[in-house]
Amino acid sequence: MTFSATTVQGTPWRIVRLSFFLGWQDVRLMYRRSVLGQFWITLSMAVTFVAIGSVFGLIFGLPVVEYLPFLGCGLVFWNFLSLIVNEGAVAFIAGEAFIRQLPLPPVIFFLRSIWKTVFVLLHNAVALALLLVIFPPEPSPAVLLVVPALLIAGGGTAGLALALAMLATRYRDVPQILSAFVQVLFYLTPIVWLPESLPEQARAVILTFNPFYHMIQIMRQPLLGQAPTLQEWAIAGGLAVVFIVIGVAAYARFRHRLAFWL
Repeated sequence: MTFSATTVQGTPWRIVRLSFFLGWQDVRLMYRRSVLGQFWITLSMAVTFVAIGSVFGLIFGLPVVEYLPFLGCGLVFWNFLSLIVNEGAVAFIAGEAFIRQLPLPPVIFFLRSIWKTVFVLLHNAVALALLLVIFPPEPSPAVLLVVPALLIAGGGTAGLALALAMLATRYRDVPQILSAFVQVLFYLTPIVWLPESLPEQARAVILTFNPFYHMIQIMRQPLLGQAPTLQEWAIAGGLAVVFIVIGVAAYARFRHRLAFWL
C-alpha cells in the first residue's frame, strides 16, 4: 500500500493508517536481523519482573504472589506512559526531514510515535499476561475496566506529549530536561514500592500531585481484581481532558511554525 502527500493531506483516516504503518515499521527496525525480533521487548520485560521482583520483594518482606502482580502491572503501565511522553516529545524532531520537505500534516509523525508505543505495550502485555497466569489475582469483573482506563490514561498522556512536542521543537533543551524529570517521577510513583509504605502525610503530598500515579492506578487496579474508586476515575479523567485540550490547542496554534523551528 502506498501513500502520497496529496492523498494523505486532509484525510484523517489515511493519516491514522499512515502513522500506524510508520509506527509498526519503527518497531520492526528496532530488532531487525535478530532471532526473536520484536519479542525481545517481551523477554526484556519478563527479565525485569524477575530481577526487580526478587530483590525488592525481599527488601519489603512481601509475599511474591502479591508483590509480583503489583510490580508487573506498574512496570508495564509506567513504561507505556513514559514512552508516550519521551517518544512523543521528540516526534517532530525525529520527523524533521519529512516535515521540511513534504506537504504532510506534522501530526502524522506524532501519531507515529504513539503507535510505536502501543505496539511496545502489546509486546509487554504478553509478559504481563504470563505473570498473571502464574500468580493470578482474585477473579473479578473489574478486569474489564482496564480497557477504558487505557484509553483515558493513554489519551491524556498523549495530549500532554503533544504539547511537550511543540515546546521541545522550539526549545531543544526540553527533551533532556523531560527525560530527567520522568526518571525522577519513576521514584516518586508507587511502581516498585507500595503506597502504604509511605507515612500518611507524605503519601498525601507525593501521590496527590503526581499525575502518573492516578493514571497508573486506574489501569493497575482492575488487573489486580479491584475496581478504582469514583474519585480515582474523576481525577484521571479530569487530568486527561485538561492534557488533551492543552495539546490540541498548542498544536492548532503553532503547527504552521514547526517547519521553521526545525
